[in-house]
Amino acid sequence: MKDSRRNHPQYRTGPITTYEALVCLRAQYAEALIEATEVHRNYLNGAIAKLDEAIKLMKTNSARTKKAAATRLREIDALTDRERVMAQLARKIGRGCDAIYHGTRHLPLVLRYGKLLPPPGGERGIFLSRSPETAAYFASLFEFDGSHSSPGVLALNRRSLTQSYSLKPRRYDQEREQDEREEVIWGRMVNIRRHLLGVVGDSDVTAILGPPKHTCLPSTYFSWPQEQRSAFYRKQREAGHKIVRDGRARVREIIIGERSSSA
Repeated sequence: MKDSRRNHPQYRTGPITTYEALVCLRAQYAEALIEATEVHRNYLNGAIAKLDEAIKLMKTNSARTKKAAATRLREIDALTDRERVMAQLARKIGRGCDAIYHGTRHLPLVLRYGKLLPPPGGERGIFLSRSPETAAYFASLFEFDGSHSSPGVLALNRRSLTQSYSLKPRRYDQEREQDEREEVIWGRMVNIRRHLLGVVGDSDVTAILGPPKHTCLPSTYFSWPQEQRSAFYRKQREAGHKIVRDGRARVREIIIGERSSSA
């Protein structure tokens, strides 16, 4: 069991895919067959057969996805007004620089220690994005009622980061059209002090939009039907779409004005 333990996703650093987890689980079951009793052997053979079916199906779906050409990739666009403004402010900080962004829900704590720590379990990496919208989205995810969060986005100098850390491109879900433009630093604590270009906090957004209507999920959220949950998030995003529409309208007015003056 020693080798299979070492190869299992739980015991290694790096991205974990469902396919890899199924392959590792199958290897463990096959190894357990050697010393299994007859009753356990029947169970394990059945489990291995089911895993083989799942692995084969995932291979087929993966091949179809690759043929479907990932030219449809798009960034996160369903943002609230606060997320949209946070992203715009972060983009201003990174403009003209080789910037990369990190969204956090614990901004004061990160700034106090000057470090980003990988989570203790799961995928042990520091996740960054070349898209400030992606960083703002993950920084502003609602938490459970009663929990405290201080969302914010760090704008970091990607060029200086690459001199100290290895940044690996990553897509969380290869089958989705959404591209989060992520890069990850695996298994290391990241000292941000000499790489930090600037910070956007919730207070910066509040200065523009006023205080948020919701700071966490309502206490009754998990008792809501799915339709009510979808309506809740749809309402949160409406103001974000309005910011985009207004911005595009202003750009159109500028273009029309310049064409009129040059005519």
